[in-house]
Amino acid sequence: MVAGGFAAILAGAILLFYVAQYRDSIKKEQQPVAVLVAQDLIPKGTPGTVVAGQGMYTISKIPSDRVQNGAITDPNALKGTVAANDLYPGKQLTESDFVSTTSTIGATLIKYQRAISVPLDSAHGLIGYVQPGDHVDVLAGFVINGADGKQHPVLKTIMQNILVLDAPSSGKSTGLGSANSTENVVLDMSDLQAAQLAFSSDYGKVWIILRSGAGSQQHKEEIVTLETLLFGVPPISISNAYHRFERQALKGGS
Repeated sequence: MVAGGFAAILAGAILLFYVAQYRDSIKKEQQPVAVLVAQDLIPKGTPGTVVAGQGMYTISKIPSDRVQNGAITDPNALKGTVAANDLYPGKQLTESDFVSTTSTIGATLIKYQRAISVPLDSAHGLIGYVQPGDHVDVLAGFVINGADGKQHPVLKTIMQNILVLDAPSSGKSTGLGSANSTENVVLDMSDLQAAQLAFSSDYGKVWIILRSGAGSQQHKEEIVTLETLLFGVPPISISNAYHRFERQALKGGS
């Protein structure tokens, strides 16, 4: 009887122990886990750094038994990745939703930002001096027909405070003919600016000039011509003269 009673007590203790363990496991399963959930539509190919930096996710506390396998709990895990598919609002973000990428330039672009590569020689592009992370101004020069029927060179700053995404550390060569060799400088700008720069590069001459690292200021962009440089003629006078010639040419053509 004593042995039987002891066995019954032991069995009861074991049962209570397992019941307590089961209750603990149930509580743990119901404890919320903070996971990343898509707040907005995340299109396929969106860089993970953009998802994290632009707040395209929200942190939601979800019961652990409802957390998907590979759920992302740390935004830093998105670095170096892009969205593998369209991710809709409310979806838990998991590791399988993103794939690794080696692209560093594309991972920084958002919305209207574009990366454009422009070929420049060592002088016009400050090759060897401009480095990724610098900010530059872009100048464009053209030769246009003036009111006198002659061709006149014109230069203007067309963009200011443009971020350099990539630039060569030095020119290809330093010997004879090196002035004609070009290197590509990659700049970060809007889609509209990219079109303007592409046009200027194809039909004119482009310069980039380096800005100071901090506290840089700028004047209003103005046209530079022989007349403005040597005689101080206001740019508006030059502009009006070109416009008069253009109107006359259009009238004659019609």
